[in-house]
Amino acid sequence: RANDTSGMLGARMSPRRPQSPLSTSIGVVRSKPLIFVLVGLTTSLCAALLFIASNVTPSCPLRIRSVFHGGDPRTNNGTCVCGADGYCMCGPSLASDAIIEVRHQDDSNAQEADVVLVVRKDPPKDLHAIVGGFVEVGETIENAVEREVLEEANLHISVEKDCQLFSVESNPKRDLRRHTVSVVHHCVISDKRVKDIKGGDDAKSVKLVPLSKLVELRYAFDHKELLVKFLKAKYPHLAPT
Repeated sequence: RANDTSGMLGARMSPRRPQSPLSTSIGVVRSKPLIFVLVGLTTSLCAALLFIASNVTPSCPLRIRSVFHGGDPRTNNGTCVCGADGYCMCGPSLASDAIIEVRHQDDSNAQEADVVLVVRKDPPKDLHAIVGGFVEVGETIENAVEREVLEEANLHISVEKDCQLFSVESNPKRDLRRHTVSVVHHCVISDKRVKDIKGGDDAKSVKLVPLSKLVELRYAFDHKELLVKFLKAKYPHLAPT
């Protein structure tokens, strides 16, 4: 029986066949796609981390540590842009606005002129405001106000031909949404050019308001104070005392 048992063990424990060079190379080839997948996943993960680092805000749960210069969105309403290295530059938003004075050609009395105002559709909504809005990246101040007047009032103006610089408003509290610096133009046009005005974009409607009635309305932001300043500079006899 001992001989029989050894024979059975020998049969069960027969030596493994040596792998041929061909089978070994096939195994290497099969492992290469896995390597490519791992490299691809690593690259995608690095790109995602860079994107997050450059776009995350302090309120994000990831709370990537950033160094803010010129302001901090956690403590004020500045506009901040952060790089992938965590360096953030903050500053006020820039707006370009227009006090558009409409003069009637059949009336030589300047105090009967009107001002183009919009009634806001967006918050602070249902309040009056002069025409204008934020400057977009790549725009000049002049291009921005011409675009905003067209979008909000369906009115074509030329800053070069119709307008002059009136003031720059930079009080950090003038707009409760964010710190906004506004470049304000004074534009003068004839009543023939306002026949087709209508509200658009974030303007619910457009009005022509006589100079003598300007201070009686409710305004968004600091636009009432701005129009009082305008009246004192251009029409002091119409300005409130």
